[in-house]
Parts: sequence; C-alpha cells; structure tokens
Amino acid sequence: MVHQLPGGLSDIKLTTFLLYAGATILAIKLTSLILSTISRKAKAAKYARMAQQRRTERDSKLKNITFPQLNISSTLQEKILNSDATTLLQMLKSNEVTSEQILVTYMQRAATIGKDLNLLADVNYEEALAEARRCDRLRKENPSACKGELFGLPMSVKDCFRLKGTVVTGGMACRANDVDTEDGLLLKVLKGEGAIPFIKSNIPQVMMSNETINYIWGEAKNPWNKERTVGGSSGGEGGLISSRCSPVGIGNDIGGSIRIPAMCCGIIGLKPTAERISPAGTMKVVPMLDNLLNLKVATGPLAKSVRDINLIMKALLNGAAHKTAELRERDPFYVRKPWEEEVALSKPKQLRIGYYKSVEFSPPSPANQRAVEEAVQALKKQGHQLVEVEFPNAEELILIFFEIVSAEGDAQFLKDGTLGENTIPDYDRAIVAAKLPNCLRGFMKVLLTALGEERNGKIARVAGKKSAYEFLCMVERQKVLKDKFFRFWQDQKLDALLSPGFSYPAQKLGDAKDLLIGACYTFFFNALNLPTGAVPVTVVKEGEDVMPKNMTKYHDLAFKKMNETLKGSVGMPVSVQISTLPFEEEKCVAIMAQLEESVQFVKSHPYPM
Repeated sequence: MVHQLPGGLSDIKLTTFLLYAGATILAIKLTSLILSTISRKAKAAKYARMAQQRRTERDSKLKNITFPQLNISSTLQEKILNSDATTLLQMLKSNEVTSEQILVTYMQRAATIGKDLNLLADVNYEEALAEARRCDRLRKENPSACKGELFGLPMSVKDCFRLKGTVVTGGMACRANDVDTEDGLLLKVLKGEGAIPFIKSNIPQVMMSNETINYIWGEAKNPWNKERTVGGSSGGEGGLISSRCSPVGIGNDIGGSIRIPAMCCGIIGLKPTAERISPAGTMKVVPMLDNLLNLKVATGPLAKSVRDINLIMKALLNGAAHKTAELRERDPFYVRKPWEEEVALSKPKQLRIGYYKSVEFSPPSPANQRAVEEAVQALKKQGHQLVEVEFPNAEELILIFFEIVSAEGDAQFLKDGTLGENTIPDYDRAIVAAKLPNCLRGFMKVLLTALGEERNGKIARVAGKKSAYEFLCMVERQKVLKDKFFRFWQDQKLDALLSPGFSYPAQKLGDAKDLLIGACYTFFFNALNLPTGAVPVTVVKEGEDVMPKNMTKYHDLAFKKMNETLKGSVGMPVSVQISTLPFEEEKCVAIMAQLEESVQFVKSHPYPM
C-alpha cells in the first residue's frame, strides 16, 4: 500500500526525491571541491612560474654586470670590506676611497657570495653605480654640496622597503612582479641623506618566520655555517653584513626580526621603540600584521658596529626630511624626537642594570646563559651596578604574544598574503594549530600536557580565533602585564635590562618550525615596546652543544629538537640583548657600545667569510 502525503506525493516518491536531492547536493559539493583544488593547484603553479622567472631575471642581471676596472690594491679592498660604515665615510671625506670603489667592492661579493648563500633579493646596481659616480664628481667639483649623514655610502635594504625600480615581494611568489614605481618614505629619507641602496635582501615568506626562506629567492644560509639559518625575518640583511657583502642595512621587527638575524650572524642590531621611526614606505603584507596597535612593527638598523647604529639612527631622525613637513604629512602619527647623539656616544657610569639568564618557559642553552654572565662582568668593568632579577610574568607575556599573532584565526594572514601559493614548511604547525576549533582547545591542552607537551598545550589553548570582545579583553590583559613590568622596573630602580638573546645559537636549516618557543626572549620586548639591541659576546664552546636535562623541567619534543640543533654549533656566535625604557634608544646604544668595547667580539672572532 502506497501512502499518500499532502499534495498527492507518495512516500516512495518523496524518498526518491530526497535521494536525488542529496546526490545532487553531494555532486555539487564534490564538483566544487574538485574545481577548487584544480584552481588552487593552477594558482600555485602560476606563482611558481612567476617566482622562477623573477629569480632567473635577477640572476641574469647579476651575470651580465660588467664591473669597471678599479685602480685599487687588494689591501685597500680588504680594508673597505673590514671597515664599518662610519670608517668608510671618514675614508670618503679624506679621499682615501671613492663611492664607486666601495660600491663595486661590495657588489662583487654580493653577486657571488651573497647570491650563493641566497642572501639577495633584487638588485639596484646600475642605478647605484650612476649615483656613486655622481657623488664622486660632486666631491671633487663642489664639496660644499656633499650634504647628508650618509653621503656616498652604499647600503642594503630589506625586501619589504619600497625602492624605485625593484620588486617588493614580502617573500611571496604571488608578488614577484610587483615593481615599485617610486621610493617609499624610508628610502626617500635615506637617499636624502646621501645613502646609495644597491641591493635588497632576502626574507621569509610573509615575514613571520625566524628562518629566511621563500619560493623566489630560496633558503638563506649562514656565512658562519652554511647548514644553519641566518634567522628572520631580516635574515638576508644579517647574512649580507656578516659575509661582508654590505657595509650596513635596514630591517624591521615585530617579534625579533632585526635582533634574531643579528644574533644568528654575529653582528649588531637595534629594534627601536615602534613609534620612533616612521614605517611609511614599507609594503603592506596583510591587514592583521600591518594594523596591530598593540604589537607594532619597529624599523631599525643592522650593522658591523654600534657606532654605525648611532650613524643610521642619526640619519633617520635628524636628517633633512625632518626639517620639512613631508614626514608629518606622510605619517601624522610619527613621533618627532630628534636623535641625541651626545647621549648615544657618551660613556655612562654607575648605571643600575638588571639581568637574568633564563626564564622557565624556555631555558637557554649553556652558551647563551654564559654569554649573559660574560656580559655582566664586562659591564661591571665599565663601572655599572649589575643586579640579578627575575623577569616578571614571563610566561604570561609569551602566551600573550602567541594570542595576538593568531587572533584572526585559521592562519588567515597566510591566506591573505600568499593568495593561493604553497606555504613554506615553517608554517605547517601554525596552520594545524590555527584550524583547531576553539571548543577543542581546552581538551587539546589537557591531552598535550598528558603526553608531555605542556608548553605546546598552553600555546594551543590560547592560539585561537578571537571575537572583537575577546581581543579587547586580551589587549587589556596585555596592558596589565605591561603595567606590572614597569612597576617592577621602578621598584628595581633600573636604567637598563640585560637578557639572553635567544634560547640557542643559529638553528639548523629547517628547524625553525619546531623551535619557535626559543624566540620568546625577543617576543618580550615587542609586547612591551621597549628599544632593544643585540650585541655579540662569544661563540659556542666545546661541550656547550648539548642541553643538559637538569637545565629545564621540559623534556618534550622542543627540548629534543633543541638538542638536535645544538649539535655541531661549536663556533657559532652568541649574543645578548640590552633593553631600556621606551624612547631611550640613545641610552640603549651607549650601553651597547660599552659592552662592545669590553668584549671585542670582532677582534676575537673575525668575519666568517
């Protein structure tokens, strides 16, 4: 018997209809999935072709450079390569060298060593050569017109800064054809001070990894050891300066991106207070990263010496552009605070400097802790009072950092940035963590803790998508932690803080995805927005290439990977950080200079290449 339903439709016909409808919906979804997969693969293939074409064009440009025959001895060439930027400017003023000689000497190394180590992005040599020759003519014909703190000095700049006639990729193959038609504000300021930008440096895809790798320019290798990373995201800058392919450079920093490369490569780096240098003229990567008000990107120099840090900061903050309305017009929120060189070059005495060697969440390697001890002794010899302190609320600040950078959920910043190109392996774990539903995060924390992965459990618990209300609550918690930190600073009557730079020396290539926790020592000072500099102190010694179990309570996968990456690290540079209160960059630089003078790192450990 066939039952009739209202409207005359039988239950058999209804069942048949529902089956057909379900099959149709399933077919549509399956077709949509197939088409989406095909489209995604087609996009990825397209971007891969674009990346390869761009690199081929860059390599052809390098291969076809005809370097002029310079009347210069090998002794003078070696002096040029070993000199810091401040010395090079003095040599230019005394007519010991020309801008062309400096440029060609560095470019020859960049075209060979820099290219082989994958430190280069795009090249601006022809334009730089014309400018160097113009500077040399002006120096002869009209010396009074040779104005600017950096007049005639070649330098490198990070890929993300807009330089007319070069590509600005952010490490993303989908932007491999984005050629700038004009200079960004930062490059206008540098050029206005007489700088000659001649190369751009390699960076990680989307600039959010502490390892430098992308599908256009390749995987950057450390000049101290080619099996190790240069750090990130200003990794190309760190490698170029360390390998003497560039005298000085500019990078930026949202979680350690200036300091980590400086520490990996044994050079100097400074992350200023975020508002001290205008970020205008930097490419916009993705909205989530570019528009955070509670974790701002800071722009700053990487250099061979601390006095070069002073030089670049003075040029950026006291130059001609700051005597015009252009900076205010282009960036109305730019903080007008001139560089006080007399403070930066002073030799302060009897400052009260706090220090700590470790935080429980990620104890540093033996070499990194010893570096702090040696820095303490060096600063004591300079007449300062060093007091050991416990960094307040360290774990909460680390977790707040992870909360902030993952708050958009589902790794949306990667989708927005890459537009369908394949992501680098460094982000695999972050993508998995981001896709975890918030309702399961509490369970995942319990599960990971039970499996001995307590640290990853804590990160998994907080690293989820936030509603607007949840994000504002997080911002308030961050403010409370900042207030507690500054109360600690006042209670301890500190002038500065000395800390480990990293949990370990430069890690092996490919290890960044498993060792992100180790970068927590740089995260602190982005979350607090303190000016912080990195200074090399020592190198890893025999016996320090292992992490003893008794130095940490965590014996998880990160601990295992840390021991693996420490193997073979003997001889790698190890740095510390110096931090001061916001907008006290000059005091920070003055202390960095005293530490540099005491430890004599470059004298004891010459440039690796």
